[in-house]
Amino acid sequence: MTERGFFEWLIVSVLCVAVAVAATWAGWLWRFDQVAYDAAMSVARPDADAQVVVVAIDDPSLTEIGRWPWRRSVHAALIERLSRAGVRSIVMDVILSEPNSADPEADAQLAEAIGASGRVILPLVQATRGNAIVGEAPPAPIFAAAAAGVGHIHVEFDPDGIARSIYLWEGDGAARHPQLGLAALQHAEPERAARYVAPPAGVGAGWHRADWLRIPFVGPPGSFRYISYADVLRGDVDEAALRDKVVFVGATSVGMADSVPTPTSGFNRPMPGVEVNANVYAALKRGEAVRLMPAPLAASIAGGIVVLLMGLMLRAAPRNALLIAFGASAGCLLLSWVALHSAMWWFPPAGAVLGCLLCYPLWSWRRLEAAQRHLDDQLEVLDRDAAKLFPAMQIEL
Repeated sequence: MTERGFFEWLIVSVLCVAVAVAATWAGWLWRFDQVAYDAAMSVARPDADAQVVVVAIDDPSLTEIGRWPWRRSVHAALIERLSRAGVRSIVMDVILSEPNSADPEADAQLAEAIGASGRVILPLVQATRGNAIVGEAPPAPIFAAAAAGVGHIHVEFDPDGIARSIYLWEGDGAARHPQLGLAALQHAEPERAARYVAPPAGVGAGWHRADWLRIPFVGPPGSFRYISYADVLRGDVDEAALRDKVVFVGATSVGMADSVPTPTSGFNRPMPGVEVNANVYAALKRGEAVRLMPAPLAASIAGGIVVLLMGLMLRAAPRNALLIAFGASAGCLLLSWVALHSAMWWFPPAGAVLGCLLCYPLWSWRRLEAAQRHLDDQLEVLDRDAAKLFPAMQIEL
């Protein structure tokens, strides 16, 4: 290779590396990265925890028990049945932030059932006025005093509207309330929950959050075992199927559930919030969380892949260069998939893929230019030689 050819190869390499590094570091192609992440999350997933059961407030239950909201004595009866069955924890994903002044007797029955069970976890939500957060909306004091734990139920939405993560700790004035799945783990398996330490108390007013976690979902909606609320209430469920289980109780009925799109469900079949919380519990129990690769490291890897590709293309025959470029692009996707499922690290591949795909047309263009220059030079040499050999011959155009 000529000195000029090597210089052009170096320029193309620097340009492609710069594009790959900048796109990865700055997240220019975040939408493509999210699509790749969702696809990778859907291909290979951990097994659903057999200890987790979802008791669903579904359409058949609404038909049998009646319109929502139900009397709180109904929830009391469910808690009593679950407690008699020997469940380990009862996670009630049902908002109980206000007492029912019209039916204080039912409130008293529910509070008594919660206290007698000693294994009920209740949710906490944000108190809002319009679009502003004005504080916390914990369970009503009569219920909170009897509960074994309280946890928040908020999920985080990415800019594309998909729920992929949560904060382990949130609260007004301080991030002191665990996520509902963590609150369930603190009750069901406190030794494992001890790995997740509460952050230092925040300073100042406003809503505080800490310990962001991207959820490794086990699959699409329905991956955990579902049991109808009405079936449990009637006693049609074998107690052996509930014994020592962590039971999440929540709405799954269409139009009632707080369903959200997730990487394994998308917009066509959103996942009920109660199953999102079950996924959080199962992930924390396994000690798994998807960690985002730091931007400097991810950008360095993307740049390194492009440098390696350009090195191969420097010596490769033109007919093989396209295959090498596509192979490197596929390798970037494979690397992100392997890192996700073997180490729970997410490498965003879109920037590296873009850099690899740019290598082929840019380097092929410079090769073609070099070939054209060589042919022109050879034609000039032939013209000069012809003029020397046949000086008397002239060609009129």
